Amino acid sequence: MAMITTMKKNLFVVPALIFIFLGCGPDIYVKDVDMESRPPNTGELDSYKSAEEVKRPYKTIKILRVEDDRVEARQDEEQMKKEVFAKAKEFGADGVIITKTGAHKYRVRDGMGGSVTYNAKVMEIEAIVYLDK
Repeated sequence: MAMITTMKKNLFVVPALIFIFLGCGPDIYVKDVDMESRPPNTGELDSYKSAEEVKRPYKTIKILRVEDDRVEARQDEEQMKKEVFAKAKEFGADGVIITKTGAHKYRVRDGMGGSVTYNAKVMEIEAIVYLDK
């Protein structure tokens, strides 16, 4: 009887851990700075590492924060960039300024009374439009 109870517990714990660690992909949070509606950008998107690199007049339209809390070995910063840049293009951005990159440590319960620590990658960007176009 105890073996059946243990097997039932493991049938719950294993899928839960897989879901927690693999996740569905990065989460993208959007803060509206400018409420004007724009058509999506179907062309190229300029990318800057700081506001000082932008040599044209611009304004920020959105601030996007992407967080990937999957297992660190599966995280891919380039894929995170692609996804958040695509989201910026949906809002009609001409370019993005990467304002923050880093990681957060999380503790997740393992379902057996303990917890597991892992890192989540974080990136924040400003979606911008040029004023001189």
